[in-house]
Amino acid sequence: MSYTPDFRIRDPEPDIKAIQIDQYLHGRNSPLEGIGKALKECEAKYNLNCLFVLAIAILESGWGNSYIAQKKHNCTGWGAIDSDPFNGAFKFKDFSECIEVTAKGLFKHYVQLTIQETNVKYCPTNPKWSIAVVDIMNQLKRQL
Repeated sequence: MSYTPDFRIRDPEPDIKAIQIDQYLHGRNSPLEGIGKALKECEAKYNLNCLFVLAIAILESGWGNSYIAQKKHNCTGWGAIDSDPFNGAFKFKDFSECIEVTAKGLFKHYVQLTIQETNVKYCPTNPKWSIAVVDIMNQLKRQL
């Protein structure tokens, strides 16, 4: 199965395990290594596709290497606004807490939407955000 912008974010990936996610991130030398458990717990708790949330984290933080990710443990851009991203971005104790808060917010505000519909609300200034997320999700699906 390939993901498209019409994919509903609430469809989970039961065959993907937390350890697979962490091993993949380790292989990419990503500071996000270790969020696999949080992703799978949030997938179960909020019925959100773990690859969708992971793709957001990869895209928004440059694999965990962005300034905001490093200084605020914010790998999803949660709270960041285009006019002042650093000051708007929430600060978290670690990446797992960021995943939990983001997943809870996605569940509350976006769970009934497709990736494209989420784009319009989550990242309205970048109309190609959904395509980038889908591309990352498809890459993850092939490599996990």
